[in-house]
Amino acid sequence: MNKVCIFDLDGTLIDSLEDLATAGNYLMEQLGCPTHPIDAYKLFVGSGIKNLILRAVPDNRLNEEQLSQAMQLYMTYYAEHCSVFTTVYPHIIDVLDELKGMGYQLAVVTNKPDAIAKKIVSDLFGKRFSYVYGQVDAIPVKPDPTLVLRVLKETHTLKANAFYIGDSDVDIFTAKNAEVTSIGCLWGNRTETELKQAGAMYLVKEARDILHIIRGEENDHRQSMSAGR
Repeated sequence: MNKVCIFDLDGTLIDSLEDLATAGNYLMEQLGCPTHPIDAYKLFVGSGIKNLILRAVPDNRLNEEQLSQAMQLYMTYYAEHCSVFTTVYPHIIDVLDELKGMGYQLAVVTNKPDAIAKKIVSDLFGKRFSYVYGQVDAIPVKPDPTLVLRVLKETHTLKANAFYIGDSDVDIFTAKNAEVTSIGCLWGNRTETELKQAGAMYLVKEARDILHIIRGEENDHRQSMSAGR
């Protein structure tokens, strides 16, 4: 039986807010806009670079050409400074290793630009993740489920044997759209209220709680199969 755990990246596996905010404020300075406190970026991130910029720039003052130029400016700066302050959340590495020991394939599906996502995951997690998919022009960003469904196809995994784990309503909606089990992380960039309102099936306060949820789901599945015989 194939099974997979798919993770969001920012706010779930890594604390990258300061690097994201630093790049955002660099862009604000270049555009002649006011900068924002780091915590303000908690509400800007999660839906891709385009939406981050639209949320950070006041009054929707950018036309399409200016927005395209701003995105390139942001991505160039961020690509060169994406790991200055970014760290892995506590116990994440241990949880990933234990999941692999339980037979789970591991994947990342994120709205971070694809090349940057692959670089950060490789630098911080080595070869623990078999699949890493970030934002590319040809595919809509989450909560569109295309990349989650691609992971299921490539790992030959049934939806019933897949988990999507993230810290925002976008992640919960992504799991819902892909029809997989959602786990909301309370240590990230968004709030418990947001995750509950989005319909998170489970909430976890620390990384090791993910293991309790998944083991519980597996036990329930085995008991259900046994009762059905």
